[in-house]
Amino acid sequence: MAEKLFCLLITDSNGQIKYANSAACQRMGIHESAEASLLQERFFSNLFQNDGFSGSWEDFTGGRGWKSKTTCVNRDGSVRWESTTVAPVFDAQEKLAHYVVMIEDISDRKRIEEALTVSEKRFREVAEHSHTVVWETDSEGLFTYVSPVCETLWGYRPEELVYKRHFFDLFPPDEREEAKSTGISFMKERKKLTNFENRSIRKDGQLIWLSSNAVPVYDREGRYIGYRGTENEISERKTFEEEMRKFRTITDQANYGTAIAQMDGKLNYVNPALVKMFGTEEETLLGKSLFAFHTQEKPERIAALEQKIRNHGGFSSEEVQFVRTDGTSFPALMSVKAVVDAYKKPLFLSLTLMDITERKNYEKKLTLLSHVVEQNPAYVIITDTLGNIEYVNPAFTEKVGYTLEEVKGSRPRILRSGYHSPEYYREMWETILKGGTWRGEFRNKKKNGEIFWENSSISPVVNEKGEIIHFVAVNMDITEQKLALNAYKESETILRSFTQTSREAIFMIDSHDIVSFWNPSAFEIFGFREEEVLGEKVDQFIRPFCSSASDTVSFIATLQNAEKEEGGTVFDLEVHTKSGTPASIEFSQSLTLLGEDRYRVVIARDIRERKQAEADRIAREAADAANRAKSAFLSNMSHEIRTPLNAILGFAQLLNRDPSLAAKQIEYVQTILRSGDHLLKLINNVLDLSKIEAGKLTITPAPFDLNDCLFDLEKMFRFKAEEKGLQFLVERWPDLPRYILADEGKVRQIMINLLGNAIK
Repeated sequence: MAEKLFCLLITDSNGQIKYANSAACQRMGIHESAEASLLQERFFSNLFQNDGFSGSWEDFTGGRGWKSKTTCVNRDGSVRWESTTVAPVFDAQEKLAHYVVMIEDISDRKRIEEALTVSEKRFREVAEHSHTVVWETDSEGLFTYVSPVCETLWGYRPEELVYKRHFFDLFPPDEREEAKSTGISFMKERKKLTNFENRSIRKDGQLIWLSSNAVPVYDREGRYIGYRGTENEISERKTFEEEMRKFRTITDQANYGTAIAQMDGKLNYVNPALVKMFGTEEETLLGKSLFAFHTQEKPERIAALEQKIRNHGGFSSEEVQFVRTDGTSFPALMSVKAVVDAYKKPLFLSLTLMDITERKNYEKKLTLLSHVVEQNPAYVIITDTLGNIEYVNPAFTEKVGYTLEEVKGSRPRILRSGYHSPEYYREMWETILKGGTWRGEFRNKKKNGEIFWENSSISPVVNEKGEIIHFVAVNMDITEQKLALNAYKESETILRSFTQTSREAIFMIDSHDIVSFWNPSAFEIFGFREEEVLGEKVDQFIRPFCSSASDTVSFIATLQNAEKEEGGTVFDLEVHTKSGTPASIEFSQSLTLLGEDRYRVVIARDIRERKQAEADRIAREAADAANRAKSAFLSNMSHEIRTPLNAILGFAQLLNRDPSLAAKQIEYVQTILRSGDHLLKLINNVLDLSKIEAGKLTITPAPFDLNDCLFDLEKMFRFKAEEKGLQFLVERWPDLPRYILADEGKVRQIMINLLGNAIK
């Protein structure tokens, strides 16, 4: 680049050149020694060649200063720009003395200015047609320029912002003062703003997210005049980030592996379950393809799966063998799905991995269940800070019956069954609003009215400022478990009621001979209270009430051998209770399993009454046998005695009828008859008495005439009474029935005995 010339000329008050420096002479193409007239001519022709000026110097200057930018043609035909300044100089009397003329070549500066003008024009054209808002402010933050696209972003036209609003006026009201203070301080320090994410408010009140970039702007003299910057809306990205936070809140709690990868398979995110699955650190997995960790046994299968991703956007529940960092392998069910945008363009891959080692082990034994995978997935509800539902997963619809469209904007209270009190829900809200996690159970109602129980874990979701922005509820249906628990409690109540009210002693012993249960009847029978025996070894309280050491050893050995017996064991033992009272006890025991522990259930019955009843039965049977023997003996004896006695009585009766007998002989015969009759009655009485003692006396009731019976008795005993000098009278009451139901023979015998005793 040629050296730029600075021309200096001095003229008198009439414009006559008095001095010209070498640069001025060179510019006008004359030598410094040239005549003054030539210099004067060239000066005026060059000065006004492009301005079309004609006139005198006085007309041109008028005694005043003058400044102009003009173009001149060089000798080679090129055009140059010059800045010409004519300044008047006055003497002490303020009379015009001369002029100083300065001419400067400003071609380079002019070209720069033109380039800047073109650049600015292009910049404004780009700004006006771009989705990016371009703006400029003064040093106080007042907009001095805003590109037209601002109407799309904010809803304001440029003329509504330029010289009318400051940048901080577009912040939300609750952030405006802080934005103003921070922004002005930032501008005073002339800092550069890069990708600053902030919230802004549109004209219609809608909140949007922006990414701001800005740099300080200086004028040509280097003075700070404001800021120039751009705004790009990132609301969709922030929404995506918010969804990712929700996603991580859910997946970080999942018990299966979840990952997000680029379309080339490189992992960008892995949840804790996946990291644990591979037995490594998160950093080891990030940036690598999950397929890099598969076994090398079937590379063609991995290639086929990768082909499915490219051709079909993923696959579902494919079994893949993976290798952990320690070299061990494990089978997993892997699903991959390409997530696309609104234009079906793939954005990233969503991967899930479930370790199926246990299931594979079960499949070896349970072939019938080889193709069945039983899952009870949790259903998820996401709400805003007021509890309005924003999202439910498909499991929610499957379990509860409501679709997302039906519940969106509603509150979970639509599921309430009325079972829980307001205080129950108030406690839940207090917990989660303080940032804690609430865990509990709900008795809720499905869309179809069906009541169900669920186990719920509700946690708050916070943003980078620690503010709660959502709540996430992870729920599991526990209706069956609840019903089973209620049934168990009911059974336990019944069992406890039985054991507490049973008259039999019931106690339990674990595999270490420690007493774990002792019911009230055990205290009643043995005299030991529950607190005395619980947690103690059985031989610590068995010894005091066993009859002997050998009985104790036998008793404990019998208990310990219960595990070898099928159906339990039963045995009797004579013992002494705690008070020393002897007792006969029947022990029965059986083995039961509670979890992995083995227990012996012992039932002890006090059989003293049964023993006594048994003894009484034996004695009664012995007495019956004796009675039977006695009855048989008496019956035989009666038969043996009656036969000769009847012969004697028969002959005595014949003799008594013989009229030839003397009085003394008749007396003897009657004595024989009376004695024989007495002996016969005595034999009958003995037989009846033996029957009574044996409990085998037979009563045969039948109707008979009581008057006839009394008449016979009267005839029978009148003479006997008269012989004793007694008067025998029979008085019949009017109310006495004539016919009665009774054993006539027994009644007659009783009356005979009574009357006979009375006459005696």
